[in-house]
Amino acid sequence: STGKTTDLGVDGNGLFVLRTGNRTVFTRAGNFDLDENGYLVVPGTGMKVQGWVNGQLSDLVVSSAATYAAEPTKTVYFANNLDSLVEANSVDSSFRTTVDVYDSLGALHTVELEFAKTDVDTWNWSMTSPSLVNPPGGFLEFDGKGRLVTGPKAVIEFKVLTDVAHDWSDISGLPSATTPFDPANWPITVTLPEWSYDSNNEPVAAPRGVDFNLTPVSGTVYKWAAEDVLTGDLVAEGTYDSATGERTGDITYKVVDAANKLQITLNFDDVTHNSEETTLAAASRDGAPKGSLKSYSIDTTGNVIGEFSNGMLRSIGQIALAKFANPSGLQKAGDTTFIESNNSGMPQIGKAGTAGFGDLSPGSLEMSNVDLSQEFTDMIVTQRGLQANSRIITTSDEVLQELVNLKR
Repeated sequence: STGKTTDLGVDGNGLFVLRTGNRTVFTRAGNFDLDENGYLVVPGTGMKVQGWVNGQLSDLVVSSAATYAAEPTKTVYFANNLDSLVEANSVDSSFRTTVDVYDSLGALHTVELEFAKTDVDTWNWSMTSPSLVNPPGGFLEFDGKGRLVTGPKAVIEFKVLTDVAHDWSDISGLPSATTPFDPANWPITVTLPEWSYDSNNEPVAAPRGVDFNLTPVSGTVYKWAAEDVLTGDLVAEGTYDSATGERTGDITYKVVDAANKLQITLNFDDVTHNSEETTLAAASRDGAPKGSLKSYSIDTTGNVIGEFSNGMLRSIGQIALAKFANPSGLQKAGDTTFIESNNSGMPQIGKAGTAGFGDLSPGSLEMSNVDLSQEFTDMIVTQRGLQANSRIITTSDEVLQELVNLKR
């Protein structure tokens, strides 16, 4: 055991697959490290460890620049209870809770759900959020035993809004070099143009009405402000010089981003309707913002598991192993590596823990793949045999010497 993440031992059959130039070699020595580019290599030689990355056998890399793409929320699971004793349409019949969801860009949105009891076993629900267009709603119906019977799932389309800026010159009806400024015509209302089109050349946002107001500042300089006709929100402000036509500020307002829609399933299967306090809340939801790689680990199957800053885990790659019909027939290639030969057979590339491949032992190195006690025993037996043979020769020499002496 070494405790080093990139040290790997093979417990069973299999050899690591390495690439050096255009050449593939194999080894049992798993003393690896990361180079300056994040490749898993053999220190000193730079031979790159091979692994499965996106289904392809290639150089295994653990880059600090690796990211976890944002995942939009697809399902929110609700749990706990709605109080069945609350009187329908009463002051106490309304209950609110919030849940955070992620859009496809990883931005976090807080949505509020309101539940209102409308009958003995029926509750209406509605959702509100500044990021929603046409907020959805529905109802939940329970049986006499407090179990949900209608409306267990409600699929909503959550349309994410995005900021869009318009240049003053993009908007017809505003003062310009060719349209003299006349304060008597203000305040005025103009219609902002459609800002973009989808793949079918259809506008993704309807034209928006904006009220423009001017307030004198000094001389020919005015302060202008634009308010959304629908919401009354201030969308932009700046200054305007009626003499020179110079102005500051762009008009920015929120529109539906057609490329950033969410379809979220609200799952109420685990909500009960009993004579207990209302405690309904979101129990779990999926989705995550974009994350950067914080750390990694390697498991017994060779999976390199990355831990990202958004709390998510993901396999970056999986270390490959090779096995041979006759591993004893491999040819030595130096630096504890081997190459295939006619005697070894062709390599079978696979993954640790499957189809006859051994498991990996992360954080450890293989010291020897022979039985040392048996080797010591064989050495002692050989030594004793040599000693016995040498004694026989000595004894024979002494006997012959005695025979010569008798003749004399």
